[in-house]
Amino acid sequence: MHVATDFHPTGGASADDYQVLDILGSGGFGVVFRALAPATGQTVALKMLGCQHMLGPEGHRHFGREARLLDRVRHPGVVELVAHGCRQGNPFIVTGYVAGRTLEALIEDEAPLAPERAVDLAIGVLEALVAVHAAGVVHRDLKPSNIMVRADGTGRESVVLLDFGAAATIGDALECSEIVGTPHYMAPEQVLGGTDARVDVFAVGALLFEMLTGRKAFPTRTIRTLLARADLEQPPTFDPVFDVPPALQNVVRTALVGQRAWRHPSAQSMLSALRRSAGRAWVKPEASPGPSSDTGLQPPAADMSASADPLDDPPAAADHTPEPTRPRWSGWLHDVGRRLAACWPTPDAPAESVALDCTA
Repeated sequence: MHVATDFHPTGGASADDYQVLDILGSGGFGVVFRALAPATGQTVALKMLGCQHMLGPEGHRHFGREARLLDRVRHPGVVELVAHGCRQGNPFIVTGYVAGRTLEALIEDEAPLAPERAVDLAIGVLEALVAVHAAGVVHRDLKPSNIMVRADGTGRESVVLLDFGAAATIGDALECSEIVGTPHYMAPEQVLGGTDARVDVFAVGALLFEMLTGRKAFPTRTIRTLLARADLEQPPTFDPVFDVPPALQNVVRTALVGQRAWRHPSAQSMLSALRRSAGRAWVKPEASPGPSSDTGLQPPAADMSASADPLDDPPAAADHTPEPTRPRWSGWLHDVGRRLAACWPTPDAPAESVALDCTA
């Protein structure tokens, strides 16, 4: 089929119709089609709103923000914005089409991945995130289905970040109606609308854990549990059967600390730590002592790219990892959790991208 002729793109594209070829997928905010631009012969991805209730001003604002933020980033590991505009009152975004398979499909088919391969893929994600964060943008919904893996003629793999529908400007104060993300990969502070770059660092930790083990880092998470006590969750431990090197385990678990002051302070910091771990002589880890009330992690090194945040507790001295304690904003989080949980329709909501509207 063809998109109607009143399709008026902006951003320098022509006014020719885009020929829709097939559907690529759908998410919390829209439906994505593989399409063809007849004027250029270029295959593109055409994203349009999939929710009727968002066809008004809110939908236009949402797609406008996504296009605006995506247009800030220029990196081979980030999908390219081609055009954006409106068709019959329905906003759209056109991006480059990325051939390959999603990280979700790769994990489903091949996990657990060899540590070397998982680290190479995570490094690609982090390199892209460094560019995203440098542009003042935080993705906020990194998950396996939003990452494409492609291989060149030599078999070398690279990644491309997709779907900036949940993206925000770093440091924006967002209202509860803008809480978005996927529970399995969300940092605890994200339920308060957090837009610190460390929410993406947490997601990369969850992705890397899943690549290395074939298991989700937090498999039982729902929105209710995330709101209730996710700030007290301990980083998951690695079963010795997966033979994940201790240095790599430490990098992953540091990314997954619930209290963000103890997390890698930036994508660049985690990238450097990951490269250091890959440069060491990897040996099989000793048998894990099992879960403990202590994370067993040292606080991350200082990173000048991480800005101070009044919600952070100051890190303890480098020679001592304190017992996890409820941060001073935890009571507020618990109260917000109770109120937001009342807006959620079922106690066991699916772990998919969500956008909660608690303004009613």
